[in-house]
Amino acid sequence: MIRFYGSRLPLSQQKVYETLANGMIKLEEKIDFPPSAYKAIGNIIDAITLDFPELFYLNSFEYFTDGATKAWLEPKYTYPKMQALQVRSRVSAAVRTICAKVTGNDTRSRLLCLHDLIAAKVTYTKSGQDVHSVVGAALQNKAVCEGIAKLFLYCCNSLGLECCLVTGKARGDAESDRLEPHAWNKVKIDGDWVNVDVTFDLPQGDEKVGRSYLFLSDKAFSRNHGEKLPVLAPCRTDRWGYYEYERLTVASFAEVQKLLTESFRQKKYEVAFKSTFGALDENSLLNLANDVLQRLRIFSAWSVGLRPNHAVQVYGIQVKNTR
Repeated sequence: MIRFYGSRLPLSQQKVYETLANGMIKLEEKIDFPPSAYKAIGNIIDAITLDFPELFYLNSFEYFTDGATKAWLEPKYTYPKMQALQVRSRVSAAVRTICAKVTGNDTRSRLLCLHDLIAAKVTYTKSGQDVHSVVGAALQNKAVCEGIAKLFLYCCNSLGLECCLVTGKARGDAESDRLEPHAWNKVKIDGDWVNVDVTFDLPQGDEKVGRSYLFLSDKAFSRNHGEKLPVLAPCRTDRWGYYEYERLTVASFAEVQKLLTESFRQKKYEVAFKSTFGALDENSLLNLANDVLQRLRIFSAWSVGLRPNHAVQVYGIQVKNTR
């Protein structure tokens, strides 16, 4: 069972990767491996921990060799064996429940559905002992970015969708220069690797699930994400991005005006779009929306709300009838 990072190891190490992963899945306390792989064991374990979110109970490990004929790994587990098996069974059941709700006739639509399901399920929090693992996200509905990305990976693995976990740094505030440790995912759609960041699309307050960080290139993500090198799955296209794919991009204020006019005429008062001509001035957008509403005379009184994401140049406008 070779997964993404395992497949990037030299062939001589992939058999060891499988042996160690299978042993840890069985919660073995001592796992033998060839002494020739002794110096590479750290890289092999790194690949396993990135590829197998279900190994949430792996806490640490030690490895030994007699220098000639024997080498072995001694994993240290967070839970006793029976408890680990019980928790793993509950996590697996939760993942099956999520996956049973995934709909769609193609890879992109299934990944979009999975993204929305997890974003609606999990709340971001740094409080709790399981928030960094799939346990927090799957069973407690709360996690940090790492736990959320691991749940997305676990579900993708279960659905047969190509996915990997990505680590690096990111900033959630477009106005901040501060980068913090972060985790997200990459998925493959029709041969193209693209980025997905469920954490950055979590709803805030009474907002809907966002789709600003769906299926984008490394270049688009580089505005506020920095991937740990080396980049093993380069993402070179934005064609699968939500706003690009749904043709909700605008290249001028004239196109914004046209989009708002058409939407309001169709009684669609929540409109989201992506600018391809740079970050937009918030006051200018609010004035434009009010001008369109004034001209159309749909309401006698109204309010306009704005949800800007300058980092990826996505803007949401909501109109409410106040009379």
